[in-house]
Amino acid sequence: MNARIDTSARAGGDKRRIVMLGTDFHTKGGISSVVNVYRETGLFERFPIVYLASHVDGPASQKIRYFATAWVRYMAMLLMGRVAAVHIHVSTDMSFWRKLTFILPTYAFGVPAILHLHGADFDTWYARGPKFKQWIMRYAFDRAASLLVLSQSWRKWAQSVSRNPSIVSIYNPVRVPTATEYATRDAASLLFLG
Repeated sequence: MNARIDTSARAGGDKRRIVMLGTDFHTKGGISSVVNVYRETGLFERFPIVYLASHVDGPASQKIRYFATAWVRYMAMLLMGRVAAVHIHVSTDMSFWRKLTFILPTYAFGVPAILHLHGADFDTWYARGPKFKQWIMRYAFDRAASLLVLSQSWRKWAQSVSRNPSIVSIYNPVRVPTATEYATRDAASLLFLG
C-alpha cells in the first residue's frame, strides 16, 4: 500500500506536515541515536517535519506527561487535517503499545504511516506472545504504507509475518565527519567499527 505524501496547501493556507514520532533526543537507545543523526544532518530543516517525542527517560510521571502531550498534539493535528504522513519509530514491549495508540487513529484517518522497527528481539517478542498480540502486530504491519527494518535478515522476518508489499531494510545512519573536523585535531585518530 504505497501512498503519495501530499504536503500541498490546505484550506486556510496551512500546510500539512510529516510527523515523526519517537523518543526524546536525550533518551538512551537506538531510536534516539538514529533520530539524532537525522537532526544533526539537517533532515528536519530540509523537509516539513514535526517531531513529537512520546517517550523520555525518567520517572513515571515524566513519561506519562511526555506521552500525553505528544498524543494530544498529534490528535489535534489529525483532526485539523495537518498530517500528510507519519514516520513512527517503534520497538518492542511498551514502545509498541504506546505507539499503537498513534498508529490506530492514523489508519482511521487514512493517513499514510511508515513504521520503522527498532529493537533486536521483534521476532522473539512476536513468537512468545499470545495470538491476539500477534494479530495486532500483523494488523499494524500490514496496513503501514511502508515497513522499515534495520537489516536484510529483519526484512525476511517481517515478510514471514506480514503481507505488506513495502518492507524495506534501511541500515542505521552514521554521520560522517567532514575533512575539516579531522584537520583541526593535533592528536592521532583511531577509527573503530563495531
